[in-house]
Formats: sequence, structure tokens, C-alpha cells
Amino acid sequence: MTAKITLDILESYLQCKYKCHLKLLGEHGTPSAYEQLMRETRHRLRLAARDALLSQHGERESLCNHAVTVTVLEQSAPLLLDALVEDERLSVRFDALQRAPGPSKLGNFHYIPVLVHEAERPAQPQRTLLELCGVLLGPLQGRMPGYGVLRMARDGQVTKITLHPDDRRLWRWLQEIRDIQGGMPPPLILNRHCQICEFRQRCQEEAVAKDDLSLVRGMGEKEIAKYNRRGSSRLPNCPVHSALASDGRHCHTKCNRIRLR
Repeated sequence: MTAKITLDILESYLQCKYKCHLKLLGEHGTPSAYEQLMRETRHRLRLAARDALLSQHGERESLCNHAVTVTVLEQSAPLLLDALVEDERLSVRFDALQRAPGPSKLGNFHYIPVLVHEAERPAQPQRTLLELCGVLLGPLQGRMPGYGVLRMARDGQVTKITLHPDDRRLWRWLQEIRDIQGGMPPPLILNRHCQICEFRQRCQEEAVAKDDLSLVRGMGEKEIAKYNRRGSSRLPNCPVHSALASDGRHCHTKCNRIRLR
């Protein structure tokens, strides 16, 4: 049975579409030491952020562990912690929703997403994840949030991030995730995330078994798609590649690119 789309699934998609596919199938790998450390760090940061947010907005006035519905949002609580947006295919738990001024179908206020992340400073993956959260929140309140908040690892740094809910890529990505959930698996493409991914060994073995083009380090999804359109979906015979691939390493020579052209 295919799993629901969660915040972890959204983040996995941004890291690797094939990882997203495996997680939607309910599969589990072996977390790397780095990945395990990041999970523990994020858990610790969430606890710290929870205390800070409750102190800022007031514990009595705030709501915790509620499903996000129009009725709940209309209560106008200053803060919703661990707020769950859920339907038959989706189950995304927000670290927090924070009330902000500005008209919506709720009244003269609306909510913005708050994301806690272990990264040292804001980068594009965290910004995009926050934007996807905004897109999911918008229809419930009749307004797309114009900004969100990232709470980062560096001394609990709080950063206000401008969101772009009209960006067509966000809607396309959400649709692609739903397509993957519906049984349209993406191709396996190795990338930089592989070295810390829980599925690294499985995917490496699968790529080597079929001489996948992504074994060539530096060859991205667009370039692989270009070669696939030309009818080249496998690596040519390369003695350097064969020797390295058997040891789980990538070919660093340019011979593969030259022979594919």
C-alpha cells in the first residue's frame, strides 16, 4: 500500500525523486551516521523551537497537535504547533503555523508556515520545502502566505523567507509527487545526496547492474534525459568504469561522455 505524502516525503523528493518513490512504497534503508546525526539534531531543535514559540506567543493561547481545518483556523490562535494538514493522500505535519496580519477567508488574519531545520543557514532546498508548505496551506485559508519562517541550527537563527506561491514549478512538483504516489516511479538517477542517503547501497548496486548513465559523476538529470532521447541509456564499455564500478565507485574519466556523443 502506498504511503501518504508527508513532510519527509516532500523533502525526500527535493533530495532525490527515486528516494521519494522508495519511501512512498514504505521501504527503509540504513541511515548513514551523518543522516542519523541530522535527525537527532532536528529533533533537538524542534524541542527548543517549541519552547521559544510558546514563550513568545503564550502557551494558553496556542493550540497543539490539531488537524488544520477552517474551524480550527477561525479560532484565531496566535500559534498552532504540530499542525496537521491531512486528506486521503496527504498527511503533512507543520512544525508550526504562526498568525499574521492580512485578510483571508478566516478574517483579517491568516497563517504562515514555520519550518525547523538543522541546516546552518538557509539554502534553496529549505526555501523550496517552506514554499511547498505554503502551497498546501493556502487553499485552507483562502490566501497563499507571502512569507514563512525558517528556524535554523545556528543559535536558533530565525529567518523570514519570501514565498512565491505562483511559481508554476511548485504545483508541477506536487503533481509529480502525486503521480509517483499513484504508481508512476521516476528513473533512478544517482546524485550528490547518495553519499549520505539511507538507500545509497541499494541504488548504487542497481545503477551498476544496468550500467546507468548517472554513474558518470557530474552528469545530471537533464543531461541524462538528453542522451536517453538519443537512444543512449547505458554506459558504453569502459575498462576504467568497469573496474571502479565493481568497487562501488564512479568513473572519473571523460571517455563515457566522449563515446556517448
